[in-house]
Amino acid sequence: NNIHNVFNTKTGLFYEKQQLQNCFAVIKKNYQVFEHLKYHSGFEWDSVNEVPKASPDAWQKYISMFPRAREYQHKPIPFREELEFIFSGHDPKGKFTISTGENSVTSSSCITLDSIIETITESKKRKFL
Repeated sequence: NNIHNVFNTKTGLFYEKQQLQNCFAVIKKNYQVFEHLKYHSGFEWDSVNEVPKASPDAWQKYISMFPRAREYQHKPIPFREELEFIFSGHDPKGKFTISTGENSVTSSSCITLDSIIETITESKKRKFL
């Protein structure tokens, strides 16, 4: 309930708790679709552009099975590193920590409620949800 109140206060939006949970679920599903692409046979990871690469035929076959993947054919998923850390706990560049109060670890970035709020808000603006 606290996350719900903070989100509404910080964004000026007035979502119900269930709406935020639904947004989070959609963001997670989109992240999972994107992540699956990275490791699917016939695809490789373009680390410069942060997109999965494959032949047009491989894309066509994949999209016929997973239509949601179409949007990632030419553009990266927004907030990929943040989402990777949130959903898998994997932090290959060592950029993120989770603040736990008095015993928090200092890092160049910190996954906080603010960063999750920003991810959801920006996702809505970009029609990621």
